[in-house]
Amino acid sequence: MAFYDDPKFLLSHIHHSFITCDDTGMCEMALLNEIVTDKSLRSSKGDDDDDPVTKVLDYYANTLESELLEAGQSYDIVSGMGFIAGHRHRSNTAQRLEKMKKDRQIQANITHIQWKDCSSQLNEKELAELFPRKDLSQLKEQKPPSKSALSEALELFPAAPSNPFSEYARFDGRTCRTAPTKKILIYLTMLPEEERNYGMEVVCLSNARVQDLIGLICWMYTNEGKEPKLHPSVSNYCLKIAEETGEVDEDFPSLDGNELVGKFGFPFLALMERKNKNNSLLVTMYIEDEMTKFDVPSLDLTLREVADLASHRVSFNYSLRKSKAYHIEKPDEPGIAIPLDSKLSNFKSLVFHLIFEDNAR
Repeated sequence: MAFYDDPKFLLSHIHHSFITCDDTGMCEMALLNEIVTDKSLRSSKGDDDDDPVTKVLDYYANTLESELLEAGQSYDIVSGMGFIAGHRHRSNTAQRLEKMKKDRQIQANITHIQWKDCSSQLNEKELAELFPRKDLSQLKEQKPPSKSALSEALELFPAAPSNPFSEYARFDGRTCRTAPTKKILIYLTMLPEEERNYGMEVVCLSNARVQDLIGLICWMYTNEGKEPKLHPSVSNYCLKIAEETGEVDEDFPSLDGNELVGKFGFPFLALMERKNKNNSLLVTMYIEDEMTKFDVPSLDLTLREVADLASHRVSFNYSLRKSKAYHIEKPDEPGIAIPLDSKLSNFKSLVFHLIFEDNAR
C-alpha cells in the first residue's frame, strides 16, 4: 500500500481518476478544471501557518469563476459538454463496422449470374420443334366474330319508338345542375280516373316558355308509355291552375304559352286538352341538322314567314346571319331550291330543310 502525504497530489489524482473512469461522462460536468498550481496558492492571501488543504479550499472559495477557468486543462482528456444527454458519440470504427455489416446483408440478397454462350449448336429440326409455325388461317375460320356487350344488348331489345316531343327534352331541369329550375306537380286529366289523382313531378328550366313546358310534359308522358296516346302537337294542350288534390280551377283561364315558366309561382298545374282548338297545322323544319316542329295557323303563310317562325324554335337564331343567304329544299328533292314566296298550300308535305348558301348539304 502506498502512502501519500501531499494533499495537492491526492486531489489531482482523484480529479483525473473520476474523469477517466466515469463512463457516463457526468463527472466532467462537476470536475472540469485542473487543481490550481503552487504559484496561485502562494499569491493568495492567508497565514503561512495555515494547513495546505485549508489554503486550497480557501482559494476555491475566494477566487472568481473566470479565474478558475483560466487554469490549464489536460490535452489527453476532452470535455464531454458537447455530448447529448450525457452519451458519448460513436467512434468512427463502430460506424464503419456497422456500415460493413449492412453492406454484407445487402450483398446476401443479390444473386450474380454469369452469362455464357451455348457451346452446342441446334440443327433446323430441333429449332422447328422449339418454335413451331402455327397456321392462323384455320383459327380465324373457326373462331366466330366477336360482339361487344353493347351490340348484344341492342340486339336483345327492339328499337325504342320515336317520341314526337323529343325537341322539348332540352328543357328538362334534371340534367342542368347549374341553371335555375322550377319544380311543378302536373296532374294529367287525360288519364283514367283511378290514375288522374296522382301527379307527375316535372323539373323545368325557369327560362323556358309555357309552351315548352307543355312539350316537356308530353315528352315525359310518352317516354313512360302512358295511355291514351297524345296528339303529336303541343297546340292541342294547355296548362291550367289546379288544387293540391288535382281539381282543376275552371274560373281562371289557361296560362299563356308565350310567358316564361319562372314568372308563375303555382306549385300545382293540370294538363288539359283544348276543347275549342283551331285547326292548326304542324310544320317540321331542319336547320343545320337540328329538327324543330311548330304549329302554323294557316296554309297561306309563305316559306319566308315559316323560316322566321322556325328561327325562334331552335337554340340559335339564324336571323343573326341575315348577311348570308339561305334557301329551302324538300327532303325528297335535295339541291333544288324552292322560291321563298311559295305558300304552304302548294305542298303536300310540310317537312322542309333550311340550307345556308355557305354550307354544303
